[in-house]
Amino acid sequence: MKKVIFFTLVCTFINLLAPQSMAAPVQFIIDKTHQYIGFEASHFGFSPVRGRFDDVDITLMLDEVNPEKSKVNVVVYTKSIDTDHEPRDEHLRSADFFNVSQYPEMTFSSKSLVFGKDTSSGKIVGDLTLLGITKSITLDFKLTRDAPFPLPGYNNVRTLGFLAEGSIKRADWGMDIYLGEAIADEVHLTIQFDAVNCAGDAAKAPSCKYGR
Repeated sequence: MKKVIFFTLVCTFINLLAPQSMAAPVQFIIDKTHQYIGFEASHFGFSPVRGRFDDVDITLMLDEVNPEKSKVNVVVYTKSIDTDHEPRDEHLRSADFFNVSQYPEMTFSSKSLVFGKDTSSGKIVGDLTLLGITKSITLDFKLTRDAPFPLPGYNNVRTLGFLAEGSIKRADWGMDIYLGEAIADEVHLTIQFDAVNCAGDAAKAPSCKYGR
């Protein structure tokens, strides 16, 4: 009888733990060969200046039980700015703009996700820290695809395509040089990446190792 009671208690304990385990967020690995952090700003109303950051760390924690609690964190190493013109890049690294010697990192940390009609798109609210100033911003996001990676040799690794876009006023972060016609205050931001679930055999997929 004691064995029956003990077994019943163990089963009850396991059942209590199971929902918590299922609810635990899962960290997806970012395929660094398919990530992009970019920006665009008007230049005298002619062709806009477009650029990207080549050195970036992104973390995605996906909570499928409570999707609104999923997290996206981005660390941008500002020295890696690239606009395909080195003299301009050096100026952008100076104290006039990103001041990379004093502020080597720019970060975005999500606080909440607000979904539309489904869980594939919506708004992502987070803190953007730039030049030592932190302000809340809102970006539109969508999951461009959620599927096993279709190429042979990828172990059917589950892959998410993520895209977030929005605009900020650079002067809100103290970057107000040449403000106006020369360089627009409004800057369009883009965050895009592939994220892969490398659990189990999927860890052998090439995208679980790319760029890491």
